[in-house]
Amino acid sequence: MFPDGYISAPPALLGCLVTPPERFMPSFPASLRFRPSSLVPLRAARLGKLPSTGLSLGSSLRVGSSAWLQASLRSWLTVAGAALAITLVLVITQRTLGAQGAPCIVASMGASAVILYGMPETSAARAWPLFGGHLLSATAGVLATRFLSDATLAAGLAVGGALFLMSLFRCVHPPGGATALTVVMGGAELRNLGFSFLVAPLLLNLLVLAVTTHLLRSARRVSRSGEAAQTLAETMPSPGVAASRIGAAAPTSS
Repeated sequence: MFPDGYISAPPALLGCLVTPPERFMPSFPASLRFRPSSLVPLRAARLGKLPSTGLSLGSSLRVGSSAWLQASLRSWLTVAGAALAITLVLVITQRTLGAQGAPCIVASMGASAVILYGMPETSAARAWPLFGGHLLSATAGVLATRFLSDATLAAGLAVGGALFLMSLFRCVHPPGGATALTVVMGGAELRNLGFSFLVAPLLLNLLVLAVTTHLLRSARRVSRSGEAAQTLAETMPSPGVAASRIGAAAPTSS
C-alpha cells in the first residue's frame, strides 16, 4: 500500500490534506468583513475634509480647542468658588467660636462644599438637603447633649438622630452627620451655645455656601450658552460659501 519507510496516515487526515483551503477559512459576518468604503473617512481626514458633515478638519480642531478652553474656564470657576466659600466660612466661624472651635465646624462645611461644587447634579447638592440636613443634624446634636452627659453615648445618639430626621424630612445630606457629631465633640464652649449654634455660625455658613453656589451655577450657564453660540458660529458656513454651494447645486438650463 505504501512503500517501505513511509508511515501510513489515517484516512481522515488524508482527506484533510486534499481538501481545498477555502473550507478551513473562518466565515466572518458581513459587518466585520473588509470593505474599501471603510477607508473613505480616513482618506477624507488626510485630505482635510469630513464628508459626513462637510466641515474642514481645521474648523473641527478650532471648535474642539474652544470647547476645551470653555471647560477649563468652568473648572477654574469651580475651584475659585469653593475656595472663596470656605474662606468666608472660616472667617465667620472664627468670629463666632474663636480659633479653637473653628476647625470642628469647618470640616463639615468642607464636605458640603465638595458636594455642592464637585457633584452639583446629585440630590444632596440641592438647597433643601443642604439647609435641612445641617440644621436638623445640629438639632439632634444639641438634644443629645441635653439628655446625655456621657459624650460617647451622646455622639452615637446625635448621629443616629440626625440620620432619622434627615430621612424623615427627605433632606439627607451626608455632611450633616459630621455637624451632629461636632456639636457633641466640639468642646464645652460649643456645647454651651445650645440652639444658638444653629443661627451663628451654622446658618450663616450655609447662606455663604448657597449664595456662592448660585453665583457659580449662573456663571456656568453663561459660559455654556457662550460656548454653544461660538460653536454654532464656527460651524455655520459664511454667506458667500453658502451662496456658492447653492449656485453649484442649481441645475443649468440648456
